[in-house]
Amino acid sequence: MKSRAGAQPLSLPRLGLRHLVLYPLLLRLFLSGVLPFLLDSGTLIPGLRYTDVDYAVYTDAAALLKGGGSPYDRPTYRYTPFLAHAIRIANAPWNAFWDVLLPGRGIFVDGGGRVLFVASDALCGYLVAVLRARVSGDGAGQWDLLWWAYNPVAIVICTRGSCESFLVLLPVLTAVWLALAASDGGADVGGRGRRRMHRSAALIGVALGIAAHNRLYPAIYIPAFMAYLSRREGAASGAPCWAAGRSLLRSFPWTRPRTLASYALLWVRRAFGVPSSAICLSAFLVTFCGTWAAAKKIHGHDALHHGLLYHLGRMDNRHNYSPFWYWIYLAGARCPPHPSRMSAALSAFSSLPQLAVILLTSVGLAPDDLPVALLVQTLFFVAANRVATAQYLTWWMALLPLCAGRPGDETGMGTSREHRRLIAPGLGTVVALAGWSTAAYGLEMGGLDNYLLTWGASVAYWAANVWFIVAFLGGTQQGGLGRVSGKSHCD
Repeated sequence: MKSRAGAQPLSLPRLGLRHLVLYPLLLRLFLSGVLPFLLDSGTLIPGLRYTDVDYAVYTDAAALLKGGGSPYDRPTYRYTPFLAHAIRIANAPWNAFWDVLLPGRGIFVDGGGRVLFVASDALCGYLVAVLRARVSGDGAGQWDLLWWAYNPVAIVICTRGSCESFLVLLPVLTAVWLALAASDGGADVGGRGRRRMHRSAALIGVALGIAAHNRLYPAIYIPAFMAYLSRREGAASGAPCWAAGRSLLRSFPWTRPRTLASYALLWVRRAFGVPSSAICLSAFLVTFCGTWAAAKKIHGHDALHHGLLYHLGRMDNRHNYSPFWYWIYLAGARCPPHPSRMSAALSAFSSLPQLAVILLTSVGLAPDDLPVALLVQTLFFVAANRVATAQYLTWWMALLPLCAGRPGDETGMGTSREHRRLIAPGLGTVVALAGWSTAAYGLEMGGLDNYLLTWGASVAYWAANVWFIVAFLGGTQQGGLGRVSGKSHCD
C-alpha cells in the first residue's frame, strides 16, 4: 500500500515513535477520561454506560486488596489475582497523592487501571507495526503500520476499561515477535544460532504461559508454535523427521488408518524430537503451572476455583454473541441453578470442532506461515466458542495485519484481488454484528421479547465469521497439509 501515487511506502523509522506510540497513547488517554465522564452518568444515552461493567469488578477487587482482603471477596471476580494486584499498584501513586493532599479523607482513585490498559493497548499497536513491517518488508504502507494504533474497535474496547491488551495481546504478540525473530538467519542453527533459537523457544513458552494464565485461550497456540519452531530448526539441522523434505497431501487420509497413524506418529516425532519445539512446550507448562501454584499459595483455593476452573465450564447467556447463548438460557431455566449436563454437552459440542481446526492448521499452515495459522485458529475459536463477547474481536484483529501482503506474494493475501475478495465477507460480518447489537439492546436494555430474533442474529453473525474464514483461506495459497515424503516416514 502506498500513501500517495508514486510515493514510497512509509517505514517504521519514517513514522517514528510519535505516530506509533505517543499520539495513539494521548488519544486513548483523552478518550478514556472524556467518554466515561459524558456517558457514564446516563444523561446522554439513558440506560447505557460507556465504562465496561467488568472494570468495576477489577477496581473493587483492587480496593479489597488495598484493605487487606482477597480479590475473590468481590462477587463475579473471575480473573487471575495478579490482575487485581497490578491495578492496585497502578492506582497507588494517585491514592498516595490524594492521601498527602487530603489526609484522612480515605479517597480511593480507580483510574490507574484504565491508564494501565490504554498504555498496554498503545504498546500493542507498536508491536503490531513492528511485526507488520517484519513480515511485509518494504511493502508495508502507512495504514498497514497504523492498523492497530488508530483502530476504532481497539480504542473503544481499551478505553472502556477492558484488560485484553494488558492480559493477553501483549504476551501473545511478544511470542509471535520472538518466533519470527528466532527464524532470522535461515539455516544458521549450528552453535550460537542453535542456542539463540533454544533461548527464543523458552521465552516463547514463558510468554504463552503468562498469556494462558491470564486467559485460557492462548493455550490453543502451543501446537502451532511447536510446529513452526520444529520446522525452522529441524529442516535446517537435518533432523530425521524433516530431512526428507515435504510434499503435498492432497486430501486428509480419513479413510486410510495406516497412513493417518503414520502421519500422526511423524508429527509426534517432529513435536518432541526437535529441541526447540520441546523446550517451548516445557517452558509453557512450567510457567502456566508455576503461576497458578503461586496464585494458590497467596490466595488459596479461591484463585483456582474462580480464576481457572470456572472458565472451563463457563456458561453466560448475556452479552454473548455465540449462538449457544440461547441454549444456555434455556438450560438454566429448565434445570437451575447448575445445568451440568447441558454444560458438558455444550463444551464437547463446541470444543471438538475447535480442536480439529487447531490440529489441522498447526500441521498444515503453521510450519510455513505462523501468523496465518494463528489468525485462522483464533477466528474459528471465537466463532465456535460457547461464549463470545466484544473483547474477543481484538484477539484476531491484532493478527490480521500480519497476514496481508508479503514480499514476492503474487497469489496470496497481498494482491488487490484478494483484498477485494474479503470486502463482502468483511462487510457481512460488520452488518451481522450490528444486527446482533440492535437485537440484543432491545432484549437486554429495552425489555423486548425478541429472544428468537436475537438468537437468529447470533446465527447470522456466526455464519458471517465462517464466510470470512473461508474467503481468507481461499486467498491464502498454502501448500496443503505438509508431510515428509519417503516410505520410512509417512507411508
